[in-house]
Amino acid sequence: FSIRAIVAFPAGLPADDDGFPTTPAGFNGHESSRDERERPILTGTIAAIDGKVVTLEYSPIHAMVARGNFKRAGLTDRIDLRVGAALESLPGVEKDGLGPFDLIFIDADKPNNPNYLDWAVRLSRQGTVIVLDNVIRDGEVIKADSGDRNVEGARAGFDFLGNNKPLRGN
Repeated sequence: FSIRAIVAFPAGLPADDDGFPTTPAGFNGHESSRDERERPILTGTIAAIDGKVVTLEYSPIHAMVARGNFKRAGLTDRIDLRVGAALESLPGVEKDGLGPFDLIFIDADKPNNPNYLDWAVRLSRQGTVIVLDNVIRDGEVIKADSGDRNVEGARAGFDFLGNNKPLRGN
């Protein structure tokens, strides 16, 4: 069984010896509990199957930490980590023929959600699962006068999903 995934999220979070990301207070404003850390699911999946992950990391510092995490997990041969702005990295992913992907996880700058979804469609196949993270925005998406760029990006992502017939959103 093989899975190919592209992941646009900050994989460069520090991890404990079990591979669970740690988020020290001040790293992103709060300390996370082990229960709310979901990235080990992906790491465990990669370890259990014959798969390949392409991950896009904007921050060179987070990329450095991610490489250490991947090395500690014994997964460096299964992960292609690309550093830089995702919208600048995605053409290279396409050019290198790394798709189509079975899973696309997007957790990036929200104003670009429609652009990321467009790339997700380009790099997918029928049956690909596309996950667009952090779209509720603490309930702000239902407030017409929000004015928050991230909320507007989440809404634009919903519009993209609603206007693309091959896609189904849940």
